[in-house]
Amino acid sequence: MIKLLLTGASGLLGGNILRHAACDSRINLCAVQKSNFAVPERFSLGKEIFSLDLTDETAVWNLFSQWRPNAIIHTAAMTEPNACEWQRADATRANIDATHTLVKLSEHFGARLVFISTDLVFNGEQGLYSETDPPAPLSFYGDTKVQSENDIAVTLTDYAILRTSIMLGTSPRGNRAVNERLMSDVSDGKTPTLFSDEYRTPIAVNTLAQICLEFVLGAAQEATGIFHAVGSERISRYDLGRKIFGHFHVPEHCYRAALLQDFTGTPQRPRDCSLNNKKILGVVRTPIPTLDDIIAGL
Repeated sequence: MIKLLLTGASGLLGGNILRHAACDSRINLCAVQKSNFAVPERFSLGKEIFSLDLTDETAVWNLFSQWRPNAIIHTAAMTEPNACEWQRADATRANIDATHTLVKLSEHFGARLVFISTDLVFNGEQGLYSETDPPAPLSFYGDTKVQSENDIAVTLTDYAILRTSIMLGTSPRGNRAVNERLMSDVSDGKTPTLFSDEYRTPIAVNTLAQICLEFVLGAAQEATGIFHAVGSERISRYDLGRKIFGHFHVPEHCYRAALLQDFTGTPQRPRDCSLNNKKILGVVRTPIPTLDDIIAGL
């Protein structure tokens, strides 16, 4: 038995971790979210989700003092790069300060911390990055994750940092996975623009949820350091979108391809943030499905 604190329980990854953890008799789960969103039964399985503002340090300390978890999976974050770029104070509080509070509490109470990071810690000039490659984010969002990674690594000894990428699957809110967003855009009459020269290594969110739990109660529960928790296939945004739309029989005229070199928005988009997952495959037992198998199951 372990006492597990899960943050971001109504999010894409957090909701899928919740679904697995809630039915695992070995886990005494405390799941928290910032809002009062009613997580659907198929994710919560009747488990109560508590509201907690992670930027309220006193409230977080009080929860820890009363509940004393053995492990934390920290998925909660401000994750939209555009929002982080223009709301830097909010992103700092949500991504850096809140994580720092959890780091201090993990150190104080001797809890294991599993932190969810991103492939956007890299600038995209190389691709197929390994865990030893130096981060160089192009966005403030990526920078907040690098700062938290460094905070964790210099403070704790019992931790795992899982950098991940685009996730496919289903979310409690129905609008967080890449497939949900693309199909929502088409349903709303929009024409999604997908870059044919922007590369990532997508993963099924259900697979990633199981991997996260392996790091607190499974084959990887004693593994420490940074791990790239991604799929095994490097693919462009356009080709990924084409596979998703093909599965749902969306005509090609409903979406379009573009080149990243023509993108003039802020923050700058990295060209190739694909990650090498060889290291994590050596410590976890959860099989990573192919993209075609993932999409066939959507």
